[in-house]
Amino acid sequence: MATPRPGALRAPTTNSRGVLGPGVESPRSRQKGPRWATLAKELEGANKRGEFFVLYQPQIDLVTGLVSGVEALMRWNHPRHGLVSPAEFIPIAEASGHIVSLGAWILQEACTQANRWRNTVLAQAATAVNVSVVQLNQLDFVDAVARILKKTGLPAQRLVLEVTENEMVQRGDRAFLALRALRAAGVHIAIDDFGTGYSCLSYLRDLPSNALKIDQSFVQKLSGHSGAAAVARAIVALGRSLGLRVVAEGIETLEQEDFLKSIWCDEGQGFLYARPMTADQTEAWAEAWPRRYVEIGRLSRQGVRSDITC
Repeated sequence: MATPRPGALRAPTTNSRGVLGPGVESPRSRQKGPRWATLAKELEGANKRGEFFVLYQPQIDLVTGLVSGVEALMRWNHPRHGLVSPAEFIPIAEASGHIVSLGAWILQEACTQANRWRNTVLAQAATAVNVSVVQLNQLDFVDAVARILKKTGLPAQRLVLEVTENEMVQRGDRAFLALRALRAAGVHIAIDDFGTGYSCLSYLRDLPSNALKIDQSFVQKLSGHSGAAAVARAIVALGRSLGLRVVAEGIETLEQEDFLKSIWCDEGQGFLYARPMTADQTEAWAEAWPRRYVEIGRLSRQGVRSDITC
């Protein structure tokens, strides 16, 4: 298994999955040059060569402070280029069709690891895995997920599949039906990067989802940006009215956390709590988390105030 280089895990212009935020040009939108062609060719067989690995980023219940879940994040440690950003290789994988095999691989890895945690402090934590609509449109995707759950022994309700808002709106009824079948089987569904797309409320109401994830572009602008705060407040209110949990991505400061708690956001994820880590690091972090949570609370009570208004 390839090992990530120290200090190479942070991509300031991307979210936790490595997907570029609003206003940042995507590799998909740029002209496909020699590097695209090279990486597309080298994606084939990269997994068998052990170039891909999985990191995990914890998610925290903002009411109880408990670890509610982890998000599994795929990384590519290229033998010549080093860490290739998911913002670059995922669009290539989708265009080439390799996302189907890569997606199956990370789902298998994440579910296997989640089951290994069954006798640890992470025993009740959900495991979230990002899926592409390309995967959802595969005729056997629902059956493939069921096989992985059976093989790994992970209960369906501990698996969360995340799909972006834009992809769901733009691409297909088959994906919608797949999500409906998966939710009926007990798998949880989260709409990722919510607030950056163009979905209408009636469409959102009909989506077979359990949760909304507020895109980090709003969370990181909360301080001193009343518009972002208003959007976050509206998303939380919308989620609550639809019976959906709301998760905020990209929390980096106590001010952001305090504001999200004040509007009753359910869960948080971001560098304030932890950066993406290996499985062993995640388990060690989770064991130490109660003490760290007390420390965060102490700092907050010492006078860290939120200047976020809306």
